[in-house]
Amino acid sequence: MKQFLCMLIAVAILAPLQSFAGPLKVFVQKEYSAGTTSALALAENQSRKYLLIQNKGSQDVYLKFVGASSSTEGVKIIAGGNYEPILVPINAIYLKSASGTQTVTIIEGVQQ
Repeated sequence: MKQFLCMLIAVAILAPLQSFAGPLKVFVQKEYSAGTTSALALAENQSRKYLLIQNKGSQDVYLKFVGASSSTEGVKIIAGGNYEPILVPINAIYLKSASGTQTVTIIEGVQQ
């Protein structure tokens, strides 16, 4: 009886998650150079279901969803850190380096 209840609970939890996620295309990976001027890194994408942004540089990088910014506001991705949200934004993504040019890896998963 215990095994049946555990299985029932697992199905009740996992089934909605699988239907929510849906199949993903091959993930798209690109290298981006974030400069001291805020610039568009990813366009708005209604089908985006996964996002990982990794700061490979030695300085912080700032991420913004609304538009370009001249200040250091938004989500701060520390040097060597990453941003992997649970609730994936479909908005356009703008990146800006705190200093110099920083290499950033962006991985985006899109639903078919």
